[in-house]
Amino acid sequence: MLPNHMVKENLEYQIQNQDQLVSRQEFAIDKLLAQFHVSLESITSEPGKYEEMLEALKSYNPAFTPVQLETKFPKVEVLANVVAGIYAPMIHGFATTIVKNVSEGKLPNVVIAPPRDAIPLAVAIEAQAKIQGCELQILMPHINRNVAGIANNQKGYFVGRSHCLDLLLDQTILNMNGATGAIEVETGIYGTTSLIMAEAFKARKLKKYSPIKFYGLGPNLSYVHAILSDGKEWIAEVAEAQGSVKTSQINKLMVLLDTMEELGMEKFYKSVEDLQVDEDGIVRPVIVPVSDEEHEIASVTNKIVAQTAIIYAKITSKEVKLMLDKVPNLVEYAQKGYPFTLTESIPPMDSKEEHFKAIRESKLFDYPDLLL
Repeated sequence: MLPNHMVKENLEYQIQNQDQLVSRQEFAIDKLLAQFHVSLESITSEPGKYEEMLEALKSYNPAFTPVQLETKFPKVEVLANVVAGIYAPMIHGFATTIVKNVSEGKLPNVVIAPPRDAIPLAVAIEAQAKIQGCELQILMPHINRNVAGIANNQKGYFVGRSHCLDLLLDQTILNMNGATGAIEVETGIYGTTSLIMAEAFKARKLKKYSPIKFYGLGPNLSYVHAILSDGKEWIAEVAEAQGSVKTSQINKLMVLLDTMEELGMEKFYKSVEDLQVDEDGIVRPVIVPVSDEEHEIASVTNKIVAQTAIIYAKITSKEVKLMLDKVPNLVEYAQKGYPFTLTESIPPMDSKEEHFKAIRESKLFDYPDLLL
């Protein structure tokens, strides 16, 4: 183990090198992720910091129990504990709410969960549905901004719409087995791919389509807004316009969503840049692989989500709200070198208002009266 001063110098050197790389690429996200991974490195390198991290997680979430793993990657155990303490309970809060609304007939029992970001949500929903005895179908079509041809300033290049997208949409509808409605679950924020799917599925005679974000903005259904408004309003922009949710508070929570999408739960693969048809005529993703360490992080953290389902099967909206209220404390910890969140939120899409306007004008999203 390196002496403390050498660890500090090494981390500062890494940050400086990453800063130079980011400066060249002009991507703020790269800098934020570099800082996050430097924090991970410090937890595994500095004596006593891992134990301090566990105590901080227990303080944030009294239901948290430290996770011990046998792994050759020290970062895996750190992130397993971060997920167990912070993200799993909130993901299960979202999942139990979805399952409750399906059970009560408020939502259809077909769930669209587009990977990568929705992977842990799907894991949680499947686990909670089993616990609650709710029958539902989860479909995970590989539809993202790349294959849908949506311009994105968070990416350095534009891929364009995949020539296989329409066939994938056809096959997804067929896999719904005659269902007349579906819901889409996603971490957040914009609803860009949701609009693509809503338009395509309704053109294929699906009657109802309700995209539900963990954290949404604009004309999107948002679990976080519902929690903060005590169930009064699910549509993000309505909740903010009516004053049932403070915009300043919502903005501070964006970093939670960004971290949820970037800490590694989703990274079974790096990306899907295109689609292709296999020899059986099935549309498959063209996968860009990740390292063994990244794959193990994704595998282990999703196992943590599945294993903690029973612990949080009865988590209340009040408990989730208390956790959301303490997110600024997590950011303070992050700024001190603990990998609880990114140190700040990722810059938003530069065209988000155009997307929001398109959603409103399309009138393709369905907004059911949901239970919290």
